[in-house]
Amino acid sequence: MGFILKWVLIIGIIYYILNRYIFPIFRITVSSGRRMEQMQQQISEMEQKMAQQQPAKSRRKRDGDYIDYEEVKKK
Repeated sequence: MGFILKWVLIIGIIYYILNRYIFPIFRITVSSGRRMEQMQQQISEMEQKMAQQQPAKSRRKRDGDYIDYEEVKKK
């Protein structure tokens, strides 16, 4: 009887520790990894959109944006 009681107590303690500490840490790690992947996908999508829009903006030439450099000589 004492042998069974010891094993039930040991299994109960292990179960308590797993449910209280180990499983929550595992769940948090998995969910944060998934969230990180989602954020990286969103960033890559935004970069692709910016890359597609960039050439259209650079094709236009604006008048007056650039002033030629002229060297001024002192007398």
